[in-house]
Amino acid sequence: MVDTPSDPLLFVAVNLLFGANGVLQIADDDLLEDPATVAAIDEETEFNAFVEEEAALLESLLGER
Repeated sequence: MVDTPSDPLLFVAVNLLFGANGVLQIADDDLLEDPATVAAIDEETEFNAFVEEEAALLESLLGER
């Protein structure tokens, strides 16, 4: 799971102990090259772009710009 802003920096972490008391560790290079991780990062980046575009559209429609 990717759960961090991708702008300006993106850190990918792994939950070592699942649950509320889990310990997060920065992902190693092998995990960052995994196709599932790359796909999750791409999906998060696309989602963030969509949210920003939607916010800009709403602001322009409401005349707040």
